[in-house]
Amino acid sequence: MLSESEKDDVCIFQGVTVLNPGQSVIQYLDGDLCYTVQCLQEKDQNTGYNAMHFTMINCSQQCEANGGIVQTYNDGCCKTCKKEEKICQKMTIRTTIRKNDCISQSPINVASCDGKCPSATIFNVNIDSHLRFCKCCREIGTRILTVPLRCSGNGTEIISKQAIIFWFKMKFREGSCFSEVLSQSPSKADKIVRKGAQCVDCDQAKKPARIALMEWTELPKGEDPDYYILTYQQADAFSQKNVRNTSKLERKSVSTTVLLEENRKYDITIESLKNGQIISVKSFKTQPKLVQIIVPYVPYSNAEVLFVRMPNIGVFDGIYVTNRDPPSDVQVFGKEENTVNFSWKLPRGGFDMFQADFSNTVPGTTYSVSVSAVSSSAYSSSASKTVTTNVTSERVGSAGILLSWNAPLYPNGRILSYVVKYKEVCPWMQTAYTQVTTKPDNLEVLLTSLNPGTTYEIMVAAENSAGMGVFSNPFLFQTAESAPGKVVNLTVEALNSSAINLIWFLPRQPNGKITSFKISVKHARSGIVVKDVLVKVEDLLSGRLPECNDKSESFLWSTTTPSTTSGKSTILSQTTVVSSTEAPNQMSSVWSEPISFVVTNLRPYTTYLFEVSAVTTEAGYIDSAIVRTPESVPEDPPQNFAKSNITAKSFSVMWDPPTIVTGKFSYRVELYGPSGHVLDNSTKDHKFVFSNLVPFTTYDVYVGAETSAGVGPKSSLTVFTPADVPGSVSDLQLAEVEATYIKIIWRKPQQPNGIITQYRVKVHMQETLVTLENTILGDKNKYLIESLEPYTISKNIKPSSPPWNSMEADNDLYEGSAEMFSSIQTASPVIFTSVFGDNLPDINGAAELHSALGNQYNIDILAEELSYVIKGLTPFTDYTISVSAFTDVGEGPPSVLTVRTHEQDLNKYTEYTVEVSASTTMGEGIRSSPLRILTDEDAPSSPPLALSVKQLLGVTVKLSWKPPLEPNGIILYYTVYVWNEMLKRCVNVTETSLEFTDLEFNYEYSAYLTASTRFGDGNIKSDIITFRTSEGAPSDPPKDVTYRNLTSTSIMLFWSPPQKPNGNILYYSVYFKNNSGIFIQNFTNYGNDSNVSVSPFIVLDDLAKYSHYTLWITASTAFGDGNKTSEKIEVYTDQDIPEGFVENVVYQNISSSSVNVSWLPPSQPNGLVFFHVSLSLMQLGTSKILSFLTYNTSIIFDDLEKYTDYLLKITPATDKGSSEHHALSLHIRTDEDVPLAPPQDLTIINYTADSVWLKWNPSPQSNGVIMRYNFKIYQNNTEKLFFWLQSIHCNDWEAMECIEYEMNQYLYANFMDDWIEDTVYGLKKYRWYRFAIAASTNIGYGSSSPWISTQTLPGSPDGPPENVTVLATSPHSINVSWSEPTIITGPMSYLIDVTSVDNDNYKAQFLKTNEEVKVLEISCLKAFTRYSVVIIVFTGDVNAALLEGKASSPVIVSTFEAVPEDPPNNITFQKIPDEVTKFQVTFVPPSEPNGNIQVYQAMVYKEDDPAAIQIHNLSVIEKKDQSVTAMIEGLKGGHTYNVSVYAINGAGAGPKIQLKITMDIKEPPRPKKKPAPVYDANGALLVTATTITIRMPICYYSDDHGPIKKIQVLVVEAGAQHDGNVTKWYDAYFNRPRPYFTNEGFPNPPCIEGKEDLSGKEETYVIGADTTCLIPGSQDKICNGPLRPRKQYLFKFRATNIKGQFTDSDYSDPIETLGKTVIY
Repeated sequence: MLSESEKDDVCIFQGVTVLNPGQSVIQYLDGDLCYTVQCLQEKDQNTGYNAMHFTMINCSQQCEANGGIVQTYNDGCCKTCKKEEKICQKMTIRTTIRKNDCISQSPINVASCDGKCPSATIFNVNIDSHLRFCKCCREIGTRILTVPLRCSGNGTEIISKQAIIFWFKMKFREGSCFSEVLSQSPSKADKIVRKGAQCVDCDQAKKPARIALMEWTELPKGEDPDYYILTYQQADAFSQKNVRNTSKLERKSVSTTVLLEENRKYDITIESLKNGQIISVKSFKTQPKLVQIIVPYVPYSNAEVLFVRMPNIGVFDGIYVTNRDPPSDVQVFGKEENTVNFSWKLPRGGFDMFQADFSNTVPGTTYSVSVSAVSSSAYSSSASKTVTTNVTSERVGSAGILLSWNAPLYPNGRILSYVVKYKEVCPWMQTAYTQVTTKPDNLEVLLTSLNPGTTYEIMVAAENSAGMGVFSNPFLFQTAESAPGKVVNLTVEALNSSAINLIWFLPRQPNGKITSFKISVKHARSGIVVKDVLVKVEDLLSGRLPECNDKSESFLWSTTTPSTTSGKSTILSQTTVVSSTEAPNQMSSVWSEPISFVVTNLRPYTTYLFEVSAVTTEAGYIDSAIVRTPESVPEDPPQNFAKSNITAKSFSVMWDPPTIVTGKFSYRVELYGPSGHVLDNSTKDHKFVFSNLVPFTTYDVYVGAETSAGVGPKSSLTVFTPADVPGSVSDLQLAEVEATYIKIIWRKPQQPNGIITQYRVKVHMQETLVTLENTILGDKNKYLIESLEPYTISKNIKPSSPPWNSMEADNDLYEGSAEMFSSIQTASPVIFTSVFGDNLPDINGAAELHSALGNQYNIDILAEELSYVIKGLTPFTDYTISVSAFTDVGEGPPSVLTVRTHEQDLNKYTEYTVEVSASTTMGEGIRSSPLRILTDEDAPSSPPLALSVKQLLGVTVKLSWKPPLEPNGIILYYTVYVWNEMLKRCVNVTETSLEFTDLEFNYEYSAYLTASTRFGDGNIKSDIITFRTSEGAPSDPPKDVTYRNLTSTSIMLFWSPPQKPNGNILYYSVYFKNNSGIFIQNFTNYGNDSNVSVSPFIVLDDLAKYSHYTLWITASTAFGDGNKTSEKIEVYTDQDIPEGFVENVVYQNISSSSVNVSWLPPSQPNGLVFFHVSLSLMQLGTSKILSFLTYNTSIIFDDLEKYTDYLLKITPATDKGSSEHHALSLHIRTDEDVPLAPPQDLTIINYTADSVWLKWNPSPQSNGVIMRYNFKIYQNNTEKLFFWLQSIHCNDWEAMECIEYEMNQYLYANFMDDWIEDTVYGLKKYRWYRFAIAASTNIGYGSSSPWISTQTLPGSPDGPPENVTVLATSPHSINVSWSEPTIITGPMSYLIDVTSVDNDNYKAQFLKTNEEVKVLEISCLKAFTRYSVVIIVFTGDVNAALLEGKASSPVIVSTFEAVPEDPPNNITFQKIPDEVTKFQVTFVPPSEPNGNIQVYQAMVYKEDDPAAIQIHNLSVIEKKDQSVTAMIEGLKGGHTYNVSVYAINGAGAGPKIQLKITMDIKEPPRPKKKPAPVYDANGALLVTATTITIRMPICYYSDDHGPIKKIQVLVVEAGAQHDGNVTKWYDAYFNRPRPYFTNEGFPNPPCIEGKEDLSGKEETYVIGADTTCLIPGSQDKICNGPLRPRKQYLFKFRATNIKGQFTDSDYSDPIETLGKTVIY
């Protein structure tokens, strides 16, 4: 039963603030009323939560009683009252430093001076300077402090150096100037300073006097005076003043004040006194000086600067006066306190501006100011301006105004007093004035207790005996800003379990312009800051904020003072201030507008302290609220879920809460049994007890944490209830009753409560109650107790062990030897005398089976119905029969029945002896002689016994049996029947065994037998036994192999399984062969379900396109494939579009109008290839003239135009389509021919005696390039032929450098048809020559003919290409470059021949002309392969290139490496015995390594932590044949790893092949260190009379062998450490010393590198620290009880893994405890 829900032990204040007992909170609820709430321990009966104690203090009343004003602080009620001191004093102000968006993490102390007197100097850290108000005191120095600042923009931390006041000396005011008088040089023993004095009596009739501050330091040498005597005197006066020594220990300066008159000389003496005796005297003279004016101080060319010097202080101010012409446009541009600012322009139209500041003017006084230019000789005329100074005021701190004024010009009598009235006008408009009255001689007043950052309206009036005069014009003044007040109505609204909405209103007292809000979130218990943000106002509010200043036209006016607001939803009722540019209702909305800020990323069910404060120039007072976030669904399951106290009908479970707290947890417990859901319940405890369970049953238990938001993840465990005594057997009945025997049948108990191990059959004779039979029936055995006493013990019979392998061994519930192996065994408590039967089966599972035991009826303990024959009974007798069942635990209650046997009948085929006698009433007579009678035979009335089968070799089995108990004659033969669904056989044998040798593999057979006499078998059959023959290799192969093309590279293969698989087909092997070899792929058979008739099929991919394969299949069992293969089928993969261009495309001119084009198919035709051929003219604008399809690789084009350019395009194609991107184009030009027509229109234009000018038109059908025209000229008999050879570098004959050489050839008349011809020999191939001919007569040679030029015909090259260079550019491409031969013999073409060097896999040719770039990029090569490149240069037909061309020497180049194309193949792993941190992998290297494999790597990561990836270089331990064996190390036991293996060459890593492995677990590694105690700083052991402090086992145990569940401490007294039995502390302490555990176990401490040494309390463990172990009832607890005094102890650690395996460390060295300390 679950307990009723109870409320937490907390206090709830105002519904949102949660306090723990003992905590308190301080809150202002009603103005100045401060409430302190303390949470008590006792409960409040009304609410159910803890009670609270309230106290209330009125802070204003407290301060009124003590005097002064309220000074509140954040950490308490009415922390102090600030008294209104009358003198100026040094103060320390805690200030927060800000630089742009950076702020100091904590306030710093800044020295200032403040007080009742109108003076103050406050250091402003944001401008690094002092603000001086009313100059009654002044700092004397600063020091630099380094202050860390944190910036809100980027969260960085910067360092700011600030000049901070460190010491104040008091200065004194005369007007607005300082006065200071320094003494003569004091001695080193002391320093005495006299300072200027304030004019305390301003009556002009009296001498002005000054208050002088005297400061000195204590005298050295440790004199420590009790007090000092200060003496000062004029010629006519004497005064003495004692000053006590108030800084005796700190040696601070000591000071006092005296009253001195100006311009009078004083003698001053300071005496130090000790015990009434003068111990030192110091004297000096001084005289207070007046202000000095030094003119001029700095001369300029056109101006002089007049400086005002105060006595011994320094230059304070100056006045620039210009020279020459008078200035113009004198302007007053600012009046401030007692200072007037003037400006003017230069004379003569100048526009430069000058200014002068006149200080020390009298407030409210009219002045006439003239400005003149000054030269060395004269003044210019002046420009004048009249100005009246204002009534002045200056700020005094943030809550005061020093107001000064002038007396009325017309007092109309004696002024009796002055009345000052003021009221607040911004941010709130007060309706009533506050009045202050002052004395007539005091023209200033200090207004205090004002609100900071507030604008006041001030007026002054004088009062005489006639009454009060007119008030001055209103004067506006704004006080200095200070920290704003608390925000209003801070409330907290929970949005969800991780987000809180903070809502508040503007502070009632902003005390300045609010620029931002500071929001801090802390853990309520620890105070740890979770978030700390500064949010700008404009990011939170839509309207303008109130802003006050001292100019009436610009600040925001209010109409009423704000009312007090309370409660969560109250809206401010005052009218908000508005400016002249904004409507009042718009501004009032700002005050009533709630401000909200959402804080996110909070933890559920966590108590937070939210602090909000407004910020002006500094952070304001903090308002806070405490709230706990709502609950959320638990994020993790309960921890350390464990079971205990397991009995047959109950067990308990326990757990720890989830590690992440998301609410107030209750727990949902669920129980499931074999039949499903049993129970679910809810509890707040951390344990639960299940009862009324069924023994010997497996239960699944789930527990999940539950909050109001729902149930979280669940933990689970499995519990197996132990066995119990069984219930009574069911359905005990009589099956057969005869005269001498009874057959009974029964069923197993309805509640077996375990595995039934045996039955007891007891038979009693009713008349005598004598036990006739007490038989124990076991599985395949009969245990007979012939003694009448059932507990005679002679042999212990152990039952089968419970299935502990399916349960978690929970070592928390068991204890054993301190050195024992961590395993659990049980023994049966049931012990009987046993009588064993014959031919017991092999316990290890031999194949011999029994059909019956040694009795008439078989006993199968596991059968639902059992039977037993009780023999040797007396006919016609009453018997009581009881049957009971046993489990390992014991015997259950019996079931009983009563029966009477039948009358006696004779047994068949049995020999009897018969005697006959007569009887009278007196008795029996003499018996006759015995007569032997043999009853007749009959068929057997009982079957053969103990039919069993034994597996021999292969499918040979041996059946054996025993004869029947009641054969009823001579057994002539036995008939054995064996059958299954395919076979029925029967065999007659005379022996009691039979071997079958021709059964089928892996078939289930049934068998029984009969025994036959000459009367037959009586239809009595033995029990039927069933057996299965062993598996074998298949007797036939797979059949009906067919395939279907899927793609051009894959097929789907179908077949029918073998008809006689002879076992489970483990896999099919598919063999497929092509020209490259025979390949094999194994496919695991997943369709072993005989009830599903689905033909197997697989997909073969990565086949070659349009290729022929021969394919066959084998099926394999565990005994192989039986060498049975399917019929071979021929497989043709489908066609695909060709890959690659047609190759070796060449053409040959047959004639000038016909060409022969030939080519080779693509290297990868991928089918029955044909070609799209098109021929078109290359002239622009022409279209195709011929297009057709052909399967040939050559074609002749005729009827072409002579000497014409054509473009031939060849595209390979198959039935799957054409490969357009592999279309190849060839430029064809038909050959030249002789012109079909002569030149036209030959005419003679002119001629002379020795020349003719001819003109003609070209041939209209040139059929080629006209090289020359031939002329037949008849001339004289002899001629001279001139010819020049043109240089190959020139295109003309004009320059001599273009003539390579010149030759003459003489010829004689050789007339042919009126032509003279001659042949020039020895010319160079394909070169330009020009010729001229001169004829000669006897007189000589005449003029030569005009030059004619011609080019010799092309010829075969004289040399190979030059500079052949081949470079690898990538893994799949090379770059070939060359230059033309040295001698050009015609139009050069190049045939580039590329072949693979190490095999014949690649051969390609490429053609280039001389006009093309002599660079060729060859791609689609194989990576890391050597290629040979040869370049052949030729000039004619490409077909003759090999014969006539010139070839370069072969250049061998290797392509770059590429990453391996495929992963390692056929990877397998093998675990190493007794190793759990490494394993072996075997694999075949990649078939396409694409380079030299440098290393194999494995990428390893845990399955439950995929982000923690480790890369291992595999350590190759063996290479043989084609396989590699390597080791993967560095793993941890008990973890499942995903392993990816890949090869790495010079180009990088190849594809990965994956495998998964779960590492085994073994006992933790034995630690190398011995446990050690702890020593203190002096080297002494930390040991007492009852305790020993030891080091925790940090870095002792490694979890390399598997996760460590716990570590325990074993302690033992010296001498008993070898005792193997572990006990409890109580037994070891009070009885006999033995090892004992001190704890249930703690987690293995984390091992941090470098932290092995002791560094904290958390790393120690105290043995003997638990004194509660002495409390009665602790006998059976694992307890860390106290040790014995003056005893030596040893201790060690035991680490246990999650499987219950453990490893012990060594024992420590002996440590002796101290003796008891006795106090008398």
